Amino acid sequence: MKARQILTAPARGAKALGQMVFRRGNAWNLFRLPGSRFDYQSAVGDGTNSSTVVAPLEWIGRNFPAAVPTLWKVEGDEEEKQPDHPMLRLLARPNPYYSGATNWAAVIADWFVDGNGYMIVIRDRGGTPRELWWTPANVMEPKGTATEFITHYEYKPNGIAIRLEPDEVIHFRNGVDPENPRKGRSPLKSVLREVFTDDEAANFTAQLLKNMGVPGLVISPDGDYTLTDEEAAAAKEHVQANFTGDKRGEPLVTSGKTRVQPFGFSPKELDLKDLRRIPEERVTAVLGVPAIVAGLGAGLDRSTFANFSEAREAAYEECIIPTQGLIAEEIRFQLLPMFEDDPYLWRFAFDTSGIRVLQEDKDKLSERMGREVKDGVRTVAEARRALGLDAEESDEVYLRPYSAIEVPQGERAVDAPAAAPPKLKANPHLPAKFKNRIAIDALMDELDRDADALTGLLTAKLEKAFDRLGDMAAEAFEATVTEADLPKALKATGPSIADDVLDQLKTNDWFESEVKKPVRAHYEETATKTVDTINRVMDLGVMIPDPAAQEIIARGGTKLGMEDIEDETRERIVGAIEQGREEGQGAKEIARRIREDVPAGRFVNAGPKYRAELIARAETKYAQNASTVQAYKDAPNVTALLCFDARIGDEHDPECEERAGKEFTFEDADGEDLTHPNCSLSWAPVVAESL
Repeated sequence: MKARQILTAPARGAKALGQMVFRRGNAWNLFRLPGSRFDYQSAVGDGTNSSTVVAPLEWIGRNFPAAVPTLWKVEGDEEEKQPDHPMLRLLARPNPYYSGATNWAAVIADWFVDGNGYMIVIRDRGGTPRELWWTPANVMEPKGTATEFITHYEYKPNGIAIRLEPDEVIHFRNGVDPENPRKGRSPLKSVLREVFTDDEAANFTAQLLKNMGVPGLVISPDGDYTLTDEEAAAAKEHVQANFTGDKRGEPLVTSGKTRVQPFGFSPKELDLKDLRRIPEERVTAVLGVPAIVAGLGAGLDRSTFANFSEAREAAYEECIIPTQGLIAEEIRFQLLPMFEDDPYLWRFAFDTSGIRVLQEDKDKLSERMGREVKDGVRTVAEARRALGLDAEESDEVYLRPYSAIEVPQGERAVDAPAAAPPKLKANPHLPAKFKNRIAIDALMDELDRDADALTGLLTAKLEKAFDRLGDMAAEAFEATVTEADLPKALKATGPSIADDVLDQLKTNDWFESEVKKPVRAHYEETATKTVDTINRVMDLGVMIPDPAAQEIIARGGTKLGMEDIEDETRERIVGAIEQGREEGQGAKEIARRIREDVPAGRFVNAGPKYRAELIARAETKYAQNASTVQAYKDAPNVTALLCFDARIGDEHDPECEERAGKEFTFEDADGEDLTHPNCSLSWAPVVAESL
């Protein structure tokens, strides 16, 4: 065990520090808020009996441990990750009874509620930490003197004080409490009045329902007659005994003229819904978790699918990530020195790279990559890798317009030498009779690059849609087969259960909204891009008439087995059920298997990304080729079409190569099948002047 060093400040400074900083304020004022002498702390405790407080705390407790504790060793400007460090093993399994996630959830709850979180360190005989134990904040108190900030911790698990040395306790402070700088300060203490308000509103509602669903009543003679005290008490007792509780709603019959009036306000008049929104908003604000994320009404009133995703990101950025940063520094300087001599040579953090909600939206990423490739600031290879696609050596290129002129820094375009024409090797599939074979070859290269970039965009959208289908299928299964009736349900055949799931799944609605609609929008984008490329490279001035464009767009979402999506989904659900049955899995495990298998469809071994890319390439290539043919029809000097294989060498597609270099009439080109997997054909124009 390393010797603990105590740094002692000069006596004069230490004395002043003890007098100025460590003096406690008036304890009576600690939990009384401005404008009130009521003790809200006594009324609501620490707030954890309130659902308004527990809802965001539970969300934090579930999501904080999702990031993986990670340690790096720092050597100059380089950092080396240390995945097998003994401290990380200890944090992953702090003791035989708690997992790392359980330990963190408990510590973080105290950190927010009390302002302080504690772990007790248990060492072996050699002084090495072997166990970490979360300790409730209400049984731990840091102690110190005017000359030493913390001398020890007082631990009272059963009301009996146990002294713990500072190196036996890891203390996580939420800021600093100005009344006691040895401790942190809970943000919840500033909203105890709002928590009290919410509790009172809940109690009022419950009391109303308990008392016939209405406020109290005033029963009085209707006239000059006055009840004696004994008669009034008897009437009250009679009404309570016969018209409340299980007897609510029974008729009341009086022997004299009587007036019965409600006393007070009804729930509708008080509008308790709005009253309870304020505590929800304040509590979630101080915790940094939007109400919509915690599932509270203040957020759900204005929730949509889009802003829920943004709210989850905000919850991570405003709450989880800053909290993890503060906690990580305490681990670095309190726990790490028990393993390593110099914590400054190490960096500890919670790795959020695997948190799904923090990953850049794939649609936005695809759009950004396509834009940066088009603008020439990123290579095709860089964009493909960013989208999770394979990149080849031939992709290590920038796409820039052929008309662009490179100008050295500090020169004007008029002073710069004229740009040399692009050095393009004529494609061997292009017959020698074409005088403009270099320009046509350049066009084919451009169209092939366009197809790759557009395929990446659609791949990301389809992969997201398939993931959504998997989530929907798993939810439909859980709604159809609960854990309780699983044994009975599994006696039926897998196909029959799958049919029940599909009845709830509504695959056709999913297909229309999340596949066909974006694919048709992709067709429109592909047509626009194709026409722009043809006119930029060949200067043909072509366009696609609107009726023809609409006809092309209408074919979107019909290629490469997309029409069989329901059959593929059913097959994957049946397979998951049957395999789960064989392995004796429960409903949740089978649902998890469905969520993983359904997105891949029949490509269960290759995965959903492969499926999405295969479909995206077929749809994109069809849209591009159909657009190309229609565009050439609009050009009066294009007399025919040349089938062109854009891939040369070992990667050629045999089916495409068979047609490469052949001329087609427009009528024959319309009948060509260009929807097979990995189609690489493009159409070049046969221009009259070139023959």
